Amino acid sequence: YTMYCLVIGPWKVVRALGWVLNKWQRLFRPVSGLVYYLADKADKHMPTVHAVMIWAWNTVSLVLHFVSVLLTWGVAGVLYTHDHRARALAIVALYGLSH
Repeated sequence: YTMYCLVIGPWKVVRALGWVLNKWQRLFRPVSGLVYYLADKADKHMPTVHAVMIWAWNTVSLVLHFVSVLLTWGVAGVLYTHDHRARALAIVALYGLSH
């Protein structure tokens, strides 16, 4: 239970947030179209604000990616330490393959 609260739970939350952040365009096409329309208008009328919004979005995405990588390695390390070496190596191998 402690391992779930400290490592696996946050790992799942960050993975879900990263997935939503990177896949939201496919999930919500009308919202995506509206955002792109507004971004185009903002780019014409407020280019600095648009650039800051893009920078913030990319920064959040990059931070979630790094947190996801660190938590994945943390979960694999805990599993490896507690004699689940095959599972740990499988996690690292599959993550490396998908990366």
